Amino acid sequence: MKYLIPIIILGILSGTFIVYKNFFWKSEYRKGMVAIGDNSFRVDIADDPLKRALGLSGRDALGPDEGMIFTFGSSLTRVFWMQDMRIPIDILWINGSQVVGMEKGALPEPGVPSARLKRYHSPAPVQSVLEIAAGRASELGIQTGDKVSVRFE
Repeated sequence: MKYLIPIIILGILSGTFIVYKNFFWKSEYRKGMVAIGDNSFRVDIADDPLKRALGLSGRDALGPDEGMIFTFGSSLTRVFWMQDMRIPIDILWINGSQVVGMEKGALPEPGVPSARLKRYHSPAPVQSVLEIAAGRASELGIQTGDKVSVRFE
């Protein structure tokens, strides 16, 4: 009986988070544009811890000129994984206004426990990370060293 109340509270909190995530969260991303050379991507901006944790998880599709940019206040080595992802992506590591590395074709890992998901590490400290549809970096000829500009709306 002494465990019943904490279990009920945890259930209510979990249910509230799931409803919030599935029905309200995605519409709250600010929008922006990321340009790499002559290529532009309309992006959702993940600029706080919860948005960064959710990322593109649960999405069934990502258009060829769409993406998500994760912004951070400082340059640090970053680690990403594919928790609850349904689509493959290219991960572009960005520091300042330059691509410093890429992870092409990161694949979803359905059914893999969080602790066993593959981790993708930035090759150097970065201030932001861009996720785009898998294969787009190669199709567009994006390379390490390319200049990046980000515009927030």
